[in-house]
Amino acid sequence: MNNSFSFDRFGMVIRKDWRLFLQNYGITLLVFCCIPTIPWLTALVFDGEVNVATRIIMLGWVWGLAVMMAASKIYGDVNLPRKGVAYAMLPATSMEKFFSMMLYCAIVVPIIVALGMWGIDSLLAVLPVKAFDGILSIPFDDSINWGVFCIAFAIALSWMISAIFMLGNMIFKRRKTAKTFAWMLLVVFAIVTTLQFVGAWDGIFEFFDDLSVSFSIWFIIILMFVVDFVLFFFTYRKIKNQKY
Repeated sequence: MNNSFSFDRFGMVIRKDWRLFLQNYGITLLVFCCIPTIPWLTALVFDGEVNVATRIIMLGWVWGLAVMMAASKIYGDVNLPRKGVAYAMLPATSMEKFFSMMLYCAIVVPIIVALGMWGIDSLLAVLPVKAFDGILSIPFDDSINWGVFCIAFAIALSWMISAIFMLGNMIFKRRKTAKTFAWMLLVVFAIVTTLQFVGAWDGIFEFFDDLSVSFSIWFIIILMFVVDFVLFFFTYRKIKNQKY
């Protein structure tokens, strides 16, 4: 089969992956979405109140963990010697398989977890029994459209996390999430250490100090998207050239 793209085959892969998604990650996602009930119940027990900032930080970490785990939970078998053969034999091209994997790992999971946790958090915040001090919302400032910035940054960040762990899922055979996270920390540490060693670390901050806040923000977001697409390309190549 060549590398052409067929919407019929793509739809078939999406439907198959949807069943895989529900079977392997559905219950876990439901648990993630219910996480806001933990601080809510804790606050009720101790007669306290959880502020917005604390909830945003907590839900942000939970959301990141859910996105990190998506690839290994849904597609953990696709590169294994025996279990992965069934995935390789699907009547679809590598491009169709990759886009379906990207759809679930980089779009469906981040959106479901974000909306699910926000919805339950908001429901708990409006209950007569007060344990939350308001509904979570996107901040806005007159000088910069923080709403647009937050949405663009969230997309770039979720894609980056997804791209890193999708690639790690295709590289590692066991303990995929843990190994990918460890290598990610190692690479970040190596980059930061190298920049500090060559004296370029302070220069990066000085470079952004000379730019406007708006330009700096969008420069970082665009750079993140570039990194995202590079990582996605490597994942696609790994799917295409996977050996069993």
